[in-house]
Amino acid sequence: MSYIRAEKWVIATALDKFVLDGFRYCSKAKKGTRLLIQGLGCESRIIWSAFVNEFLKLDITRDLIGFDVRGIGNSEGKPISFEQMVQDTVQIVKKEKPPIQLVGHSLGGLIALKVAEKVPEVVDSVVLVCSNPQYSLKNKSGFVWRADQIVNNQMVSCIFDKVIPRSFSEKFINEHPEIICDFKNMLSRQSPTNYSILSRIASTADALDAFDKINIPVMMVVGNEDPNIIFEKTREFALRRAAMVRVISGSGHNIPLENPIMLSKVIDRFNSIVSSIK
Repeated sequence: MSYIRAEKWVIATALDKFVLDGFRYCSKAKKGTRLLIQGLGCESRIIWSAFVNEFLKLDITRDLIGFDVRGIGNSEGKPISFEQMVQDTVQIVKKEKPPIQLVGHSLGGLIALKVAEKVPEVVDSVVLVCSNPQYSLKNKSGFVWRADQIVNNQMVSCIFDKVIPRSFSEKFINEHPEIICDFKNMLSRQSPTNYSILSRIASTADALDAFDKINIPVMMVVGNEDPNIIFEKTREFALRRAAMVRVISGSGHNIPLENPIMLSKVIDRFNSIVSSIK
């Protein structure tokens, strides 16, 4: 019987070992793995739970997993660099059954691209959700602003007035206060030190080289009300490699929370197209 359970992965380095916390949906079919990678400072269960519930109505052929990066949620350790986040994810990918689809949201999309570049033998496709392979200067300065504010105030909640309106559409904020509350609570319980470090790491992250290099299907999903990822720029990136682009109307930067049903349908359709051309 297929089921969802808590999961942990041991990440080994030359100097130490860390345990990363997450979840796993176990597929009876065992035809591969789908790894969900969330954005800056977010917990996997909070960001992906609604999407998982909807996607499993459409596809139960692969194990579906998610994890929290170092220093977030119940994961051990402290974040060090973008490369370290990529290498941790590579270790997880190598432990899982191939082929592996990477679904990356926001910063998670850049991680997904770099992982696909490093282990092309096991990754068969990448889905970027509210994520371009290279941040704009405005995006980068926004991450630096977050880091500075949190260091100065020693609390993550000090960025909410600016970050929340850039994370969700105005309509969603007004109609789903309970989800916004859960999102704020998730960020508030993170270590200010770790979140500020991750913000600075995000300001340096870049995966354009991997985006251009990988030779697998890529789909880019954007919300038409996302102020962080502008559709015209996404389309410009997509033309570099003929990536598929899909726009989800009425959604801001957190499509997995705002419209998990449509995101599930879009990814399921993408997978069907990819399967038909193999």
